[in-house]
Amino acid sequence: MVDANVSEVCDRYGLSRKTWYKWRKRYETEGIKGLENQSRKPHTINMKATTILERLILQHRSEKLGPRRIKHRLRRRYHVSLSTRTIYKVLKRNECNTLYLYHRVVYSRFERSKPNELVQMDILGPSYLKGSRKKNYLIHCLDDHSRKGNRIE
Repeated sequence: MVDANVSEVCDRYGLSRKTWYKWRKRYETEGIKGLENQSRKPHTINMKATTILERLILQHRSEKLGPRRIKHRLRRRYHVSLSTRTIYKVLKRNECNTLYLYHRVVYSRFERSKPNELVQMDILGPSYLKGSRKKNYLIHCLDDHSRKGNRIE
C-alpha cells in the first residue's frame, strides 16, 4: 500500500480525491486531532439583523409587503443583503408574520315586506332525458319575503 498513488487509495476506500487532500491537509496542520469529526456549523454569521434593520423591516411590513419584497427593497434602497428567512424571523419575533390582506365582507340580507314583491329565479338547462330529444329546463323560484321556494312544472 505504500507504493500506491492517491487515485488507487481513493478507489480502494471509496473516497474522492478532494476528501483525501482535505484530510491530508488537516493531518499536516493539526495531527491526529485534525482527523476527528468537526462541526459543520459556520464559524461566522455574515449579516445579523440589528435594531435599525429590524425597524426598517417593520416599517416595510406596515406597507403590507412580504419577506421577499422587503428583501429586494432593503437591497435596492439601503444596499443591505438579508435572507428572506432572517426577515421572516424578525417579523415572527415581532408578531407581524401574518398579513391580513382580505377583509371579510359582511353582506346584509334583504327581505321584502310583502309576498311576491321580489322573486329570484334560477334556470338550469337545457338537459335531455335518456332516449328523448325533448329539451328540459329546471326552474327554481324563491320569494324574498318568505324565503320559500316554489316549484314550476
